[in-house]
Amino acid sequence: MSSTRKPRLYGLIRKWIVRRRLQRILSAWRNVDSKEWRFGEGNEKSLFVTGFVLDKIGLAENNSLNGEIPADWFKLAGWEIGRQNVPESLWRTLVADRGPDGKNTKVYYAKALEFAVKYSTPENGLETADLSKRQNPILVEFLDRMKAVVYNRKLFKSERDNCLGLAPKRAKEGDFVLRQFTHTDGYHYQFMGECYVHTMMDGKAIDVQELKDLKTVMFELR
Repeated sequence: MSSTRKPRLYGLIRKWIVRRRLQRILSAWRNVDSKEWRFGEGNEKSLFVTGFVLDKIGLAENNSLNGEIPADWFKLAGWEIGRQNVPESLWRTLVADRGPDGKNTKVYYAKALEFAVKYSTPENGLETADLSKRQNPILVEFLDRMKAVVYNRKLFKSERDNCLGLAPKRAKEGDFVLRQFTHTDGYHYQFMGECYVHTMMDGKAIDVQELKDLKTVMFELR
């Protein structure tokens, strides 16, 4: 590496880490406490936001391609297909615990997933192309929602709390939810995209922060 080139180390910032979603900060900034975020000044091409590190990626599997689910995802979730019902944490994670149009999750999604896997090749995971053509509205609804959620994402399990989650495809095992980048002026992070973590959404991460006394700090995003 040349002496003039700075090392690249991409960062991962979850929407469940920051106190407010980044999109909401940018779209409704007039209503947000200025102490929680600010843009850089002068030559600083940065956005500064407050947040906290909630957990770390312990294990991560391959990316979902074309909305199909790799067989390793089921192993990571601890699902012994044919021997037990699908774990609730898995089927809810695959749809980000939401139904169509962001509404409440449909409880029949669990059975829809079990049906879909039954008609796929076990060693290939969940193959969705042919299943999406079936004249079954419940199955099609589930598959459409799942494919929209998992596209170009990977399943992971957090290190400390063993929570299942979905992360952007560039996430790696050992990543902190914020991965640190070192340069001559200090540290900064790169926003990688949204992430789902089961049992940590809808403000529950804030409860964990208070319970575990996780420190709130200011993060510089570039």
